[in-house]
Amino acid sequence: MTSQNFQKFLGEGSGGKPDTCYETGDFLANGVHAATPRNFAEFVEGGKTIKFQPEGLVFGEAPSTLVGGGWEGD
Repeated sequence: MTSQNFQKFLGEGSGGKPDTCYETGDFLANGVHAATPRNFAEFVEGGKTIKFQPEGLVFGEAPSTLVGGGWEGD
């Protein structure tokens, strides 16, 4: 839960880490290491209106940590 409005939450992210994305043309032309990362909030207006087509963005994924690495199914 948060007291922020949705647009502010998008801009600041969870724990200060906003969601990143790339414009598809930039990503395809330059690759993941050279494309310019963008804050997803740039593409949402007022927390309600998206300003992109679904094929227009490539989304980044934050690093994750494996918790309890043992497999319980064996």
